[in-house]
Amino acid sequence: RDGFVLGFCVSGLIFTSTNDLEIEKGLKAYPNPSKDVLNVEINEPMLGLKIIDASGKLISEFQSENSMTIDVSDFVPGVYFIEVKSTKAVYHASFIKVE
Repeated sequence: RDGFVLGFCVSGLIFTSTNDLEIEKGLKAYPNPSKDVLNVEINEPMLGLKIIDASGKLISEFQSENSMTIDVSDFVPGVYFIEVKSTKAVYHASFIKVE
């Protein structure tokens, strides 16, 4: 396939992005940027969700069905990464926390 891969590493965690993001299309995280709450949804059963800060520190970990609303009002403003494990795949996304 023609395409490109962009990747970056945060304390040993590797996040990649390609121009063919079929697997990531199943994950929705909104609003982005977020001030008070972040909604996370996937189209299949969710086994777990992690929120990781830009330094690689695990900030929060949750168990849920296939959607949830997370209170991010106490998070320090910045970039955060989301890892969602489902029965079929591991999804990655990022969001920005604003004041």
